[in-house]
Amino acid sequence: MKRLATFAALTLVAAAAALADDAPAPDYSQPAMLSFTKEVLRQRAAERVELNLGAIDIYHFGLRSRFYWLPFLAPLPGTRLNETASLPSPFALTQTAIARSMPYMGDEETSSAVNREVRRVLKMDKKQRAKIKVAAQ
Repeated sequence: MKRLATFAALTLVAAAAALADDAPAPDYSQPAMLSFTKEVLRQRAAERVELNLGAIDIYHFGLRSRFYWLPFLAPLPGTRLNETASLPSPFALTQTAIARSMPYMGDEETSSAVNREVRRVLKMDKKQRAKIKVAAQ
């Protein structure tokens, strides 16, 4: 029974495809060609480019495309001028301490008292170092 139903469906589909009306023959008469040309010219008249503040609108073939050329969403990372002039610090980005013998003190933290303390610590460190004397023979 299933075979008979499948065969009947395939025969029906083949017959529908064979007996279907073909596409109409193209009309190359002068009025038809003029109407086609008028439609193309009407579409060309609708095509335009508009310049707006921060965007360019292009109307072409019934499609509207908009290209933004000003950063309206500023300040995004990398859009400020002072960020592009300097390299990013990988230690600041990953919040990693710089390996050094003394704790890091930036330029903002230095005052006369801090400078005095740094000189005092360096002077103590210099006194505690072992002095090696090499005797020439």
